[in-house]
Amino acid sequence: MPLLVKLLLVLLIACDDVIALIRCKKCEYDFETEQEICGPDCTGTLCFYSEYYYTQPQRLFTRKGCVAGVAPSSGCRMNQDGQVLCLCDTEYCNRDQLLLMAAPPTQLPLQVCKRELVNGIEPPKRWMKPCAGNFCIYKKSKFTLENGTKGYSHSMDCSTSSDFDLFYSQLPFLFYPESCAKLEYGGQPDETICYGSMPDASAADFPAEGLVECHADFLSRHLPYIPIRKLCKGQFCVIAASSQGDVYRGCITLDQSKSERQIAPGYYKSYSGMEQWICATSSCNYDLQKMEESWPEEMAEYKNISQLRIHSLFEELNTASIHTTATLFFFTVLMTCIHL
Repeated sequence: MPLLVKLLLVLLIACDDVIALIRCKKCEYDFETEQEICGPDCTGTLCFYSEYYYTQPQRLFTRKGCVAGVAPSSGCRMNQDGQVLCLCDTEYCNRDQLLLMAAPPTQLPLQVCKRELVNGIEPPKRWMKPCAGNFCIYKKSKFTLENGTKGYSHSMDCSTSSDFDLFYSQLPFLFYPESCAKLEYGGQPDETICYGSMPDASAADFPAEGLVECHADFLSRHLPYIPIRKLCKGQFCVIAASSQGDVYRGCITLDQSKSERQIAPGYYKSYSGMEQWICATSSCNYDLQKMEESWPEEMAEYKNISQLRIHSLFEELNTASIHTTATLFFFTVLMTCIHL
């Protein structure tokens, strides 16, 4: 089946199965007052309640909020480190955590994962002890040394204490388990990540046709803008934003052939607070307005549901990029004239 037909089918399925939004409580536990502090309610496709245990010192951190995406099941699950995530799909269903936790959480299945670290510089260790986790993680990244040498590093390990069966949680871009993703975004080397049961990306079948051009850069409220005028090509264009005010633009290409859930154009939010917007037309991640305008009418209720106030950042980001490009052009012309 041609790639374009496959993409259209994914879009049709995604539009036909648009999940209605619900309202959820949004709260965090305050260690100083030892009370649950709640803010304005949030909107998503699911409500969540999470429990994280810390050992030094021993304390329990709880959080309530909303996620946007498709869960494999409702109810509570426990990962390999004893952390708990509960998901439910009715209005304010996370209000009463005692009701959610009435039944013991389901233990996510364990698997043995190979551990390996090859940084491309030092000789790799002859052997590393395997680990047991809910998911195996494979990472491959480009690197460039000061002398100009280029190569790839890779690692194999187990999922972490913040990982569950909803999204991979260690990167700005979100995708479902049993997927491999090729990522490009500002400030980071190109990466390939596999999250699930696959040992590496050798068997991954990434789309090579119908890729779109996307903006790829990074902006933080807390750091000076680093002029990165970069474009990338991928299956989808992405905007991702953290609750701390970091905004990433880039592209993602996915092998989702082993995943029952499929990432498609739309809005996603993780229990970590990371939010993601995805589109599939050229330069559609210029800003949030252009991103949401590219979505079908069926997804109208997903527009403007984020509580992050990041719209003004894109004007700053794009203005800085234009000024950077103009400066580089002027500098190039000047150096050419000097050499002449």
